[in-house]
Amino acid sequence: MKGVLDKVISPTQSAFVPGRHIHDNVIAAFETIHSIRKNSGSGAANLVLKLDISKAYHRVEWLFLKKMMAKLGFAESWVQLILRQLAFSNLQGDPLSPYLFLLCSEGLSCLFSHADMMGFIHGVQASRNAPSVSQLLFADDSLVFAKAEMQEVVNLK
Repeated sequence: MKGVLDKVISPTQSAFVPGRHIHDNVIAAFETIHSIRKNSGSGAANLVLKLDISKAYHRVEWLFLKKMMAKLGFAESWVQLILRQLAFSNLQGDPLSPYLFLLCSEGLSCLFSHADMMGFIHGVQASRNAPSVSQLLFADDSLVFAKAEMQEVVNLK
């Protein structure tokens, strides 16, 4: 499974994806938050929302995992094999757990990306030439960046 994660998991997720390093998102978060603080007096107020999914592995819905795996292009036989394995394991200690949680959290990532693309939320640019950042994911922790406006908060809800 590790071999395909970098192809199906959004670049905003840095944990447990081979070839990516969690410190990359830590640096991106630091730079983005620094930019927000630096520009706080310019009238363009932004917000940072930290999401922490407690007991993340216990909260995985099997039907959602199945649908996400299908949507991400996993073969039905592979999906069934994984689900059979999970039926007999303690997900919290299973070595597959972090990777399966990434597949589930990709759904959340896609929702944030879509909201940003449609203009429902607006990410933050750390500098003039930097890309807009609307989310950074660290396994079961996430940072969401948006304008500090009532409509964007409502859209995040």
